[in-house]
Amino acid sequence: MTSSPPSLDATQLGAYFALIEACSLLKHAVEQQLREAGDLSYVQFQSWPLSATPRQAVGG
Repeated sequence: MTSSPPSLDATQLGAYFALIEACSLLKHAVEQQLREAGDLSYVQFQSWPLSATPRQAVGG
């Protein structure tokens, strides 16, 4: 039987929630910049490298 992982203490839990909040704010800022600078959605930005050939992806 496997034992459960140890619980986070108050400091670790606070750091975790601060990290999640910072990531959320960063993603929102990136999405806003993509819309303003290039009229792109976040999904369009993520899929753009997948649509390029390897030569296009490296700028060749």
